[in-house]
Amino acid sequence: MNAARIYAREERVIVAPKRTGNVTLIDVARVSGFSRSVVSRALLRQPGVSEETARSVREVADRLGYVPNHLAQALTGGRTSTFGLVLRNTRTAFYGELADAVAEHAYQAGYRVVSVGGGSDARGYHDAIRHLRTLNVDGLMLSSSVIEEDTVLAAMREIPTVVVGRGRLDDAMVSRVSVAKDAPSELIDGLLAAGHDHLGLLHYSRQSSPTQHERSDEMLDLIEARGARASRAVVRDGNIRAPVDVLLHRGASALLCAVDPLALDVLELLRGREIDVPGQVSVVGFDGMGGYAHPYIGLTTYRLPVEDMAREVVRVLLRRIEDPNRDVEHLELHGHVVPGRTARIRMLDRAEHDGA
Repeated sequence: MNAARIYAREERVIVAPKRTGNVTLIDVARVSGFSRSVVSRALLRQPGVSEETARSVREVADRLGYVPNHLAQALTGGRTSTFGLVLRNTRTAFYGELADAVAEHAYQAGYRVVSVGGGSDARGYHDAIRHLRTLNVDGLMLSSSVIEEDTVLAAMREIPTVVVGRGRLDDAMVSRVSVAKDAPSELIDGLLAAGHDHLGLLHYSRQSSPTQHERSDEMLDLIEARGARASRAVVRDGNIRAPVDVLLHRGASALLCAVDPLALDVLELLRGREIDVPGQVSVVGFDGMGGYAHPYIGLTTYRLPVEDMAREVVRVLLRRIEDPNRDVEHLELHGHVVPGRTARIRMLDRAEHDGA
């Protein structure tokens, strides 16, 4: 038996000759004892194969070291069991956590994810999507507030596509998973309940981040709807001194920063001016990703529902792959406040929050 390897399935012993070349689908079929069509469906996770059979086929494929030829599968009309994920910036905490969570949920569904960065200009996203199309991915997930609508619509005409986030897109045309417009309500109500009556919104320009600017618009409406005062200021060219001065001069006792790194910069500025936080001024971040939400730092922030967003975008994309003509879907999700030492905030219970 030194010239053979032995594999057992159920109570049968199957002998597989040694090979020197690449393992093929025919090899997996021969060793597993199933037909080539059954093996193909099992490895592609297609219907018509029992879970027990599929598991047995995959075990044999793993033992043989079988690597599927995705290009050949695509050319014959098969699926490659891969998703493409386009991100604006793979270095930031939000996009990094999103990529990890999407990869995990996709893996649980039998898919792998290829992630690429689109950058900050239209050409970068066009090239990123084209690159993923050459890999014959089964579907696309796009996450960037600066991607052009024409680019998204062009991708949708070729392949099932779902957007993570909002940005400047036509809701009637695009399926998306995003943070709910009223998501910051919990944060705003907690600040107002703690005695703040004037909230300052600090964010970047619309050109730099459409999502942040849109969120600031929505937060402004939420604050004013509660009868409180709100001011806003824009950070330009990395200069936070002038906009912070504007907000403090107008009487804001709490500064709501568009992202956590901006909140840390504001905290450092206030420390240099010997302004007590949160005694004189409260500072709040947004995103709640990675180390910024660590208790040691103590930043009060709003944690985006990244895990939920990843799970739902995979589910929506799978539905669109199975039925490309299904209606457009919109899912809006809520995160939660991460209390810290940088803000005076009183978290309301559900009854208080609903009545606020």
